[in-house]
Amino acid sequence: MDGWGTGAGNGDRVSPIIVGLLFLLALAFGIGVGFVMLARYHVRKRKEEDALMEHFLRLNGGAANSMGSARSIYGLPKRWVAIRSTNQQAVREALRLHNARTCTWEEGLAEASQRKLFISPPVGSWILVMGTCLPDPNDDVDHCFRFILELSEKLGHVQYFQADRVLYHHAWVRAEDGRILRAYAWAGETLWNQGHLSVAEAELGLHCLDYGDTTGLDTFPPAPFIQTNTDKVVALAANWSIDPLTIDQRALRLGQGLAGEVSSASS
Repeated sequence: MDGWGTGAGNGDRVSPIIVGLLFLLALAFGIGVGFVMLARYHVRKRKEEDALMEHFLRLNGGAANSMGSARSIYGLPKRWVAIRSTNQQAVREALRLHNARTCTWEEGLAEASQRKLFISPPVGSWILVMGTCLPDPNDDVDHCFRFILELSEKLGHVQYFQADRVLYHHAWVRAEDGRILRAYAWAGETLWNQGHLSVAEAELGLHCLDYGDTTGLDTFPPAPFIQTNTDKVVALAANWSIDPLTIDQRALRLGQGLAGEVSSASS
């Protein structure tokens, strides 16, 4: 009886160890599967971005001097501002750009990736501003708010857009004469939701979450409506002002913009 009892005790002690090992094995397998799915996701997104870039190059006849340079420079910018104006100097002064110089689109966009801003030549009745140092709502939404408000007070009608196709962060803001008419920014959660849903947002089927609403945010990639929001930022920009990817070949080839350094007060 003592022998049987001892055997049963050993079995009880070994069993949790086996369960633990099986759990670790399952966890390792799950992590491996997760990494494979994440790698496939990034490959798919890269292919989508390449397709967008090829579409841009077809539209514009390879406007840059070299195909490879154009691919690395343009694409769809993550953040940009559209200003209803044809006065580049007024935009430059409002942004407090230093050491500004006249440049082509290609030169300006190359500089815009190096902590500078590029002010485009007028495209119709709009001027675009692009650059990595435009404020990011995810970094400081209050700073983004103040930046847009100040720009609108100086220049009138100002729009801000963000579309990050990797993280799915997205934002759109429309301001007039120092007043925010409509704003929405999402970066893992709703950072900014001001004003009523516009007609264009409703027609495009954009889904804006309230503050604290975590619907569909428990996975990565997030829920399809989050991805759709990001993908449709350019469509909203086209409705409100201008889609950066539809600027025609002649404008890209002949237009002269301004590139300059951003002061610490406005960056």
